[in-house]
Amino acid sequence: MLTEEAVKHRFFEVGVLSEFAVKSEVKELPFHIRDDEGEIILYACNAFSEGGSWLMVCTNKKLLFLDKGMFYGLKKIEIPISKINSISYTSAMLYGTITIYHGSACMELDNVKIAALNPMVNAINQAMGEYEIENTKAFIAPGEAFDYQATIIKQNEQIISLLKDLIEIVKNK
Repeated sequence: MLTEEAVKHRFFEVGVLSEFAVKSEVKELPFHIRDDEGEIILYACNAFSEGGSWLMVCTNKKLLFLDKGMFYGLKKIEIPISKINSISYTSAMLYGTITIYHGSACMELDNVKIAALNPMVNAINQAMGEYEIENTKAFIAPGEAFDYQATIIKQNEQIISLLKDLIEIVKNK
């Protein structure tokens, strides 16, 4: 399991700017990262949503939001990278807003420092891209060279073949 020191060291490595207003969340973070399963922190920042200050963490497997209150327990939101449809952001002079679209819902995070906005969006896009590549590689035979376009064509041919089989089954009934 990660330690708080290892998390802070990783934050330094990826250029996380500040832990202001999320110190208790940073202490809680090691309990929510599965480093033994290859989960890696890509970036983190603090943002405001639902009236509170959240620690927003992007890993190669999920987006994690932690809000540890002084008088109440822990609020946690976890969105697997595979469930993220898209993200958008707006920026102003000092702060920006990130909107994450997942499934049929969206989550908006305000007051993200301008210097953390692009690194966070880039980390999310990187995680989404890596997930898509890994997911596509599952359709490739071992030893076969990876050609994205050829893989898409092969998948489409398989789908067409399955649809033809279904049409034949329906006709015969």
